[in-house]
Amino acid sequence: TEGRTLPDVPTLLAELGARLPGVDRIWAGTKLLHPQAAAYLWIWEDGESTITRELSYTRFAQLRLGDSPIRRLERGAPFVRCRPVDDDQTDVTRDLWEAGYADLYGLTFTLRGTWAGGFTWASKRPFSPEQIATFDQLMPALSAVLEPLANDLVRRTLLQTYLGQDAGTRVHD
Repeated sequence: TEGRTLPDVPTLLAELGARLPGVDRIWAGTKLLHPQAAAYLWIWEDGESTITRELSYTRFAQLRLGDSPIRRLERGAPFVRCRPVDDDQTDVTRDLWEAGYADLYGLTFTLRGTWAGGFTWASKRPFSPEQIATFDQLMPALSAVLEPLANDLVRRTLLQTYLGQDAGTRVHD
């Protein structure tokens, strides 16, 4: 309910992280229809500012060649769960395990019947079955909130690209 009133994805992830006990990191990413960017991704970590990244088509294509939790979701997995105790290693999870994380759970979301991106949650402690159920229950609402926020970001970027930073921002606002 409150997510629809938030101004942007970093604020959404910060609010979500504050309300999900035991979650130390949230990753969200979405594909785009944009002339210069293939995807946006955001990373929130407890106690840190949310990172926003725009992925070029070249970088996006490179990432699709490897194995990652999001790539598994894009290939059709209904969910991903990776834990160091399961010896589930990708470049992404290896870095998380080295940083002290103990669990990662991810879900895909679709827009208009097409894969559009996903969310992953990571913790420095194993997730409980109740936490996993909460993530599953959150996805429909998160998808509905992320879509207009991402579309707004694309509109702003397009206007700034074609009209210039100042004029594009003023037209968007």
